[in-house]
This record gives sequence, C-alpha cells and structure tokens, in this order.
Amino acid sequence: METSPEIRVAYTGNIVSGKTNDSGTKSWSCVLLIDKNNKTQMDWLKKLYNEAQAVLVAQWPDEKMRPRIPLMGHDKSPIKDADKNAKVQSGIPWSESNPEFEGHYIIPVAAYGNPPVVVDANRQDVLRDGVIQSGDWCEVNVNPYARTRADNPGVSIGLNGVKHVREGEVRFGGGRPSAESMFGATPSGGGDVGDNPFA
Repeated sequence: METSPEIRVAYTGNIVSGKTNDSGTKSWSCVLLIDKNNKTQMDWLKKLYNEAQAVLVAQWPDEKMRPRIPLMGHDKSPIKDADKNAKVQSGIPWSESNPEFEGHYIIPVAAYGNPPVVVDANRQDVLRDGVIQSGDWCEVNVNPYARTRADNPGVSIGLNGVKHVREGEVRFGGGRPSAESMFGATPSGGGDVGDNPFA
C-alpha cells in the first residue's frame, strides 16, 4: 500500500458519490498523472511498479502461466504511457484526446463496493463531488492487487484514499465553468428594443 507524493488527478467526477454499473456494482475512480520529468513522482512510480510486480509473481509463481500484458506501457497495462498508449475503447492516444496528459504516465485507479476515504488538506471529509476536479493536486493511497478473472487476468491498482491538497494551476476535463465565465452582469432596466433578427 503506497501513498503518492503530490500529483495531479483527472476524471474525478465520481470520486465521492461513485457510480453503479449495469450489473449493480458500485465503484469510485480517478486517474493519476505522473510527470515524467518529476523525480519525486517517478521514484514513487518505480516503488508502485515493484509492488505490482511482486503481486504478479505471488499470484502466478510459474512465469509461463502469468498474464502476458506487461505492467507498464501497453494499452491494457495498469500503468500507461500517455504519449504512446491509446484508450482501449477508442484507439485514440491518451495525449491526443487529453492534451494535458502529454509527458505523463497515467494510472486509472478504482475502488469497488467500499468507498475510498476522501478528505481535504485538513483531513476533513469531502462530502460532495466537484470539490476535487481534474488538474487538482492530491495525495493518493493505492494498492496493486491480482485480478483473477478468467477472461481478463492481471494486476489492477486499487484506490484506498484521496487527500485534496490544493487546486490545480489549470483545471481541465470535467467540472462546471464558473458563473463569471458563463454570464455577464445583468444591466439595470429592461434593455433596448432592437430590430427583429429573424425578419
């Protein structure tokens, strides 16, 4: 079980309330962004990779029986290279559909059945979605675990908890725009009568 240094997160829309799939399973998820040029983040990623490798070996001691998908760098890997790997659903490279992912490794993480702990910088519970938005800085506690489904064996990264440290310098993807960006101030009076634009 590893807690990350400060990293940016994305796809945070259901991190508090979760979502339920067609089979009735509830999940909470987000995507972690690891900056390839940030030594602290990359050192943490290496530790997480080593833990995932240990899980893989423990679950499948016989190397010949292990899943063939590598832990890093494949479209279906738990750790993806946003500059090279594509979304499985669309085949579009991550950094093409999400330009802010360029120069990062990304890790989709999720919790199933039991919600993760989600707190603010003072470790007070965050009670609603939207407080943590894509691009914000968080510390995230995760753990690799063996996925033993016959049709899709491998290693996944579980989500245990998120601490919201601060808003991102730039927020992206999801979240509502501010009122100021959508609406101007309302003028006094009823406004001028103009020509009919449809005449």
